[in-house]
Amino acid sequence: MYMINGIGTRLYGKKYISYKELKKLGIIKRSPKKAKFKPYIATKWFVIFFLPILPLGSHIVLGEEGIDVGFLVDKEYWLVKTKLNVEQVINGYLITFIVILFLFLMIRNFL
Repeated sequence: MYMINGIGTRLYGKKYISYKELKKLGIIKRSPKKAKFKPYIATKWFVIFFLPILPLGSHIVLGEEGIDVGFLVDKEYWLVKTKLNVEQVINGYLITFIVILFLFLMIRNFL
């Protein structure tokens, strides 16, 4: 993921997926004995001012490494492309709509 001043790409959403499901999908051959990381499905978005604008696809995150503290994001992900997660897309657009509506109403009240 790459972002400068809130514009770029970012993963949003977290739908956890079991190792049994990953094995069924053919992504892994056998389940790890002691797994520290729990895989999940996330949707990659093109963002402007951190607001999701355009979904670029959903991915299964098999691992991640790095830091994510507010505006400081320096992470590396291990991804496997999967079909678009419609629930995450709806949630992303809903968040964007609510934020834009809130800003519109705030600006309207001050004018």
